[in-house]
Amino acid sequence: MTQQAETIREYIYARNPTAFEFTRALVLGPPVFTSKVDLQTQKIWPNHFRRVFGNPLELAEILRELVDGGYLDLRKLVIDLSDIGSSPYLRDIQELLLLSLKAHALAKHPGGFSTQVYGGTIRRLIRFFHLDSIVKLEMGVEGNHKDNRSLRIKLGDKRASWIGSEMLGLASLLSELPNLRVFSWRDPSDMHILRSPIDPISLSLQFSKFSEERKKLQAVFLGMRKLVELKFYSYFFDPSFFVIPPENVRKLTIGIEMSDSWWRQFASYEMTSLTEVEIDISHWSMSPNLLSPDFRIGDVAITGLKKFSILHSDLFLPDDLEECLARRNKGYLPQYLRDSARKRAHKILDESSPKLAGHASYVSDALESEYVAKIVASPKSENYRREFVQAYASAFMSSFTGDIDRSSWISARQDANILLVKTSKYFETVLLRIMQEVEDLYRAKFAQGLQFNDQSEQEFRDQCWEKLNNLGETDKYEYGDASALLNTRMVRELAIVSERELKSLVHQLRDVKKLGKQRDKINNTAIEKMTTAIMNDSEQDIDGIMTEWVRGRVQLLEYVFL
Repeated sequence: MTQQAETIREYIYARNPTAFEFTRALVLGPPVFTSKVDLQTQKIWPNHFRRVFGNPLELAEILRELVDGGYLDLRKLVIDLSDIGSSPYLRDIQELLLLSLKAHALAKHPGGFSTQVYGGTIRRLIRFFHLDSIVKLEMGVEGNHKDNRSLRIKLGDKRASWIGSEMLGLASLLSELPNLRVFSWRDPSDMHILRSPIDPISLSLQFSKFSEERKKLQAVFLGMRKLVELKFYSYFFDPSFFVIPPENVRKLTIGIEMSDSWWRQFASYEMTSLTEVEIDISHWSMSPNLLSPDFRIGDVAITGLKKFSILHSDLFLPDDLEECLARRNKGYLPQYLRDSARKRAHKILDESSPKLAGHASYVSDALESEYVAKIVASPKSENYRREFVQAYASAFMSSFTGDIDRSSWISARQDANILLVKTSKYFETVLLRIMQEVEDLYRAKFAQGLQFNDQSEQEFRDQCWEKLNNLGETDKYEYGDASALLNTRMVRELAIVSERELKSLVHQLRDVKKLGKQRDKINNTAIEKMTTAIMNDSEQDIDGIMTEWVRGRVQLLEYVFL
């Protein structure tokens, strides 16, 4: 990407007119169109900015010269102003470039030039763009700058009249876009001017004052005959404002706050041309309390829907929405049935995941003692890794399918713990006696002038070991078990370390991304198979699918151990 940018910049700065004689499309966004604040980043990362892009303003100037000189024969223009935010202010050279591109579009034959705009506002669009050529538009309201809290405070009580003015301005603008095919409204995330700090009920009362403005805006939408896709994100004046799609709109995307009233209006219109509805609610500032608890719409008038999707959240959706749509729309019914089956498959898998985790812990505990001992005996050996994963997989599948009685392993572990508790006090007594004998010996040595240092400390330990290993027959009768217990205690301490190592192996993945993809693939395959089984009323197949899913998940251990 960097090399491409440098190559393009080299051609531009060379001012070689023939370099772009076959260029038919121009896509411009940052850094040519960025805010005044963002331009200050050049002071922080000047080398990166200038190495890749040069001076953004100089780049805009060169592009303007190419356009004004007639060296570009464009057919398509894509302008992204979203990085500038809602500010109405642009740099002089940015404005001049847009005006040059507008003149270029005006000089083209009708239908021979198309424009796409992102981050548009009413003032920007009217001033800087050839409106007849706009075929795709994403826009929102206009503010003062990136931080618009001051604007909301400044508006105060005048906010109501300001909203009415914005609605009329939008209606006027849309009426001058005869070739618009895709319209997207997005209240800029850097401002939320339309959102009010007051509660939704008061806001709706405010909005109810604008019945005439609302009618005019709705009438303009209905008159947009070429519009095929309509999108609303974030906030569109009021949660009760439902825009009836024009007759040719095929897809409606909703990502705004919706109230009970909005959904009642949605349910009442046939919208005969609409074939797809997409719910894309992902905005952090949305208030879920706008929809009444347990709100249901009961029925819908739309009958031509073929696809309905929920991309993120269902905060503002009536509980019976999908059911109502499926009842009235035969084209959507197959998707609804499969989506319902898929939801059940997800639920089965979700309920089985804790069971899977429980079995994993159970099998790990059961095999722990055997393989911890192997690790202690041969700490540098790698063979136990392969043995463990094979034994783990075998025991896991047997236990998961009920072929192994858990109680035998659990009972054995409990008996071992009881034995440890019963003998620990006896072991501590023996060890204390040995250490006291050596202590008496070294008390005398220190009195005779032995220096306390690392060497004497090591000798103390050696004496303890020597007395333990040289116990007589009589002592062995009394202390023999204690000697074994001492070794067991030390082995256990080593085993604790080895146990941590063993358990950490499960988490030390060679390729986390690859393993994650494999896991998702196994899960998705199981979900799709269960979905099909549910659709075909083959309930008996689900147990087999679940066993296959478990086997696939266990086999992922190969990526960890092998």
